[in-house]
Amino acid sequence: MAGASGPFSTRGTPSPAELTQMPYSQLLRLAANGDVRSVALDEVTAHAVVTLTDGNMRLVLTGHESSQLADTLSADGVDVTYAVSPAGSGGGSALMPLLIIGGLLIAITLALTIGGRRKRRERSALVANAAKEAERSAVKFSDVAGCDEAVEELRDTLDFLLRPARFERVGATMPSGILLYGPPGTGKTLLAKALAGEAGVPFFATSGSDFVELYVGTGPKRVRELFAKARQSEAGAVVFIDEIDAIGRRRGGPGSAGGGQESENTLNALLVEMDGFVGRKGVICVAATNRLDMLDPALLRPGRFGMQVQVETPDEAGRRAILELYAASKPLTDEVDLDSLAAYTAGSSGAQLADMLNQAAIVAAREDRDVISDSDLREGHLRVLAGPERAAQVVRPEERRLVPGMRPGTCCRLSCSRRRTRRSGSRSAPAVAPPDWRCTARPTAPCTRAATSTSG
Repeated sequence: MAGASGPFSTRGTPSPAELTQMPYSQLLRLAANGDVRSVALDEVTAHAVVTLTDGNMRLVLTGHESSQLADTLSADGVDVTYAVSPAGSGGGSALMPLLIIGGLLIAITLALTIGGRRKRRERSALVANAAKEAERSAVKFSDVAGCDEAVEELRDTLDFLLRPARFERVGATMPSGILLYGPPGTGKTLLAKALAGEAGVPFFATSGSDFVELYVGTGPKRVRELFAKARQSEAGAVVFIDEIDAIGRRRGGPGSAGGGQESENTLNALLVEMDGFVGRKGVICVAATNRLDMLDPALLRPGRFGMQVQVETPDEAGRRAILELYAASKPLTDEVDLDSLAAYTAGSSGAQLADMLNQAAIVAAREDRDVISDSDLREGHLRVLAGPERAAQVVRPEERRLVPGMRPGTCCRLSCSRRRTRRSGSRSAPAVAPPDWRCTARPTAPCTRAATSTSG
C-alpha cells in the first residue's frame, strides 16, 4: 500500500488535475484486454489514476465502490494500490464538520452547567447573606393594634430575650419556635417585627418559597445557612419564616405528591435546625401561616413550634384601635365617627382597614378635597370589599330588590338607608330627585363579605 508519498506525490508524476479523464467502462474494457498495467485508487477523493501498458496515464472517477473495482481489476491481472491525495488532508477535511459540531455541543453544555451553578450560588446568597443585610426592626408593640391577646402572648417571649436569668432561676427554657396562624392581613408579620424591635435584636425575614428549588440539595442548604447566620449573632436574633406551609406541608398527605424528595429533605433540615435551637440564648424562630391544618405534626411538637399563637380578625374594639392608629396620619373631618365606622366594618382585617383609609384618601384627592369625609370612608370600605362601582352596568329594578336579600341569610344583617341625589347644576339647588335606597348586608358572624345594592 502506498504511503503519504504515493504515486500522486512522486516527483515527475502529473497531478490528477493534469491527467486526461477516461470513462469507467473504458477502464474495465482495457483491463479485460490486458492493456492496463496498474491502478492507484484513492478512496477519499473517489478517483483512480490508471497507468496503461504504453506508459500513458489516465484519470477515472470511481465513486465509492473502490473495493468491488479492486476485486475486478485484480482478477484481470492489474496491480491495484491505494494512494493518499497530495494534500494528505482529505480525511481531516471530512472529519472537520464533526469536530466543529462536537466542540459546539461541549461548549454549550459547559456554559449551561456553569450558568446553572452560578445562578444557584446567587440565589443561595440571598439567604446566606441575610445576616449582612439584616437591620434592627423599628416596629414596636405600640405600633400593633387589634390583636392584644397575641401581643400579651409574645411579651413572655420578649422577657425571655431581655431577661433570661429570671427564668433560668426556676428552670424555665425559652421556646425555640413560635407559630403565628390566622387569616391573611391580621398582622402576623407585624407582630414578628415588633418582637424583634422590642428585643433590639437583628431580624432575619424570609419566606418558605425561598427554600423551594428544583435542584436537589439546594433547599436544605439554604435552611442550614440561614440558621447558621442567626447563631453567629452575638446579640441574639429573631428568624421569621413567612408562609411556612410552603416547606412544612404534612408528609404523605394531600398536596405532598409532586413535591418530591426535595421538599421532604428541606423539611427534615428545618426540623433538625429547630432541634439545635433548644437552649440557644437570645435566638428564636417565628413562623407564620394561613393553613395550620396543612403543617406536618413533627413541626408542631413541643421543642420546635410548640408555642402556637392564633391571630384572628379584630373585634369592634380592635377595629376601633386600628382605625385610630392609621387615621392619625390622615386629615379627617369632624363628622367622622370612628366608633360608628368600627361597627360598620365588621369582619374586616387590619390590612383591609388600612386599605379602606387609603382608598378614602384617594377618593377625596380625586375630588380635589383636603380632608376625608365619612362618606369617603364608607366608599373606601365598599371599594375594598367589592371593588370600584360599575356605574355603566345596567341592573333591572327587580334584581336590585332581590340581590341584597339572597345570600346574607343567617350570617349577615341588612341595613338600609335613604339617600337623595341632586340634579346636575348648582350645588345649592334643592334635592328634587326621587330618593334612593342603599342596602348593605353586613356580617354578624364568620361571614366576612358584604353585599351592597342601590335601588330606586
